[in-house]
Amino acid sequence: MAAGVVLLASNSPSLQTTPTPLGGATVAGVIPTPLTSGVTSLTLGYGGVKQGQLLIADVMTYSGAAPAIQPPSGWQLIRDDISPTTRQTLYSHVADSNEQPSAWTFSQPVDSQGAILALDNAAASDPIDGSSGIGGSQAINAPALTASDDGDLILVFFATDFGGIAPGPDYPDDMLMIANQKVDTHAYWILGSYQAKRGDLDEVNSPTPQLYNAAASQVAIRRR
Repeated sequence: MAAGVVLLASNSPSLQTTPTPLGGATVAGVIPTPLTSGVTSLTLGYGGVKQGQLLIADVMTYSGAAPAIQPPSGWQLIRDDISPTTRQTLYSHVADSNEQPSAWTFSQPVDSQGAILALDNAAASDPIDGSSGIGGSQAINAPALTASDDGDLILVFFATDFGGIAPGPDYPDDMLMIANQKVDTHAYWILGSYQAKRGDLDEVNSPTPQLYNAAASQVAIRRR
């Protein structure tokens, strides 16, 4: 199994980083967009994003049947995980010299929130080494993942329609919290670590007091 070597330190809303193994990708910032209700689009902001950074968009929608989602031009779908009430959809995009806030549009009104992660030193071509995910009424576990490259940055995304979790959410000792957004009825959190070598990565458990309608995923980011 690949070992988790964490070199991240959280300073919400942005993430400070220390030197990484093998020149791995680092999280330069997290830009959250708060929950809005009954909307047909969600605009994610980019404060301080630089040309060439890899941007990861975490788009969460709640309530009703899962709508069709139209991403902005240039954004690539990583994965889409759906539970009965919570949907988490991840996209990637390499920032250009004149990056502007972008809107995701929905085919019907939903409650929605999201975040942009800006990454330095990520591969500009084919940056996603692999991903795994699940949605449902369950314990909040991001499924196991296999990485084909060494020194990937591993990002783990959790979303649920039950907020106010206390004192947690809990998370593994070998990972650090990148973002932890709690709203009265909706919550998400993002974890980070590095894998030491290519191969299998365990599932990531984030225990909470009860089962939820939730979505959880892991994404491996290749270094430049």
